[in-house]
Amino acid sequence: MPILAAETTSSLVSGRPETVKAVSEKVSALAQGILAAQVAWTRGALTLPLVIADASSPLADIGRSMALAALEPAGRQVRLNHRRLSRRRKR
Repeated sequence: MPILAAETTSSLVSGRPETVKAVSEKVSALAQGILAAQVAWTRGALTLPLVIADASSPLADIGRSMALAALEPAGRQVRLNHRRLSRRRKR
């Protein structure tokens, strides 16, 4: 965190490439998560009448699918970052 705080005083372009990449990945994962949650909500809203007619618990299912859809892009990015950052660096 101290490195990120120190870099906030300098230009974004002149910052460390890893920091710039980390910030852009987080923003991208956030946007993908928001979109995925909206798609899950829309699917749930469209199928709600059918689920109600089936007498199951529709709101819990819609909420769960929204949460899972929203978290999936961030989880994927974390796995990719771990794989990329845990590799040995060539010297």
